[in-house]
Amino acid sequence: MYGQDIVCAAVSATTIGTTNSLKDLAGLEPVVESDQTNGGYLDVTISLHVDQEKVLISQVLLENLLGTLQSIQKNYSNYLIVKNDTSTD
Repeated sequence: MYGQDIVCAAVSATTIGTTNSLKDLAGLEPVVESDQTNGGYLDVTISLHVDQEKVLISQVLLENLLGTLQSIQKNYSNYLIVKNDTSTD
């Protein structure tokens, strides 16, 4: 199906790139949970107990990720739903 493959590739590249950047640029070790079998699910958790510089870098990276995913959703809403959970549980 046209659209589905391009969305999958775009979301994968964007989320993996952001997760790697949290490690490489912010110096964090995010906890990553995903559904390797069915795909379509990714949960990345980072500690809030880090210095201010790491927090700021993380905010920029994660805001960019959210904006990119929302842009993809806008163009391909049949294939992507973005949920933004900012809870600290």
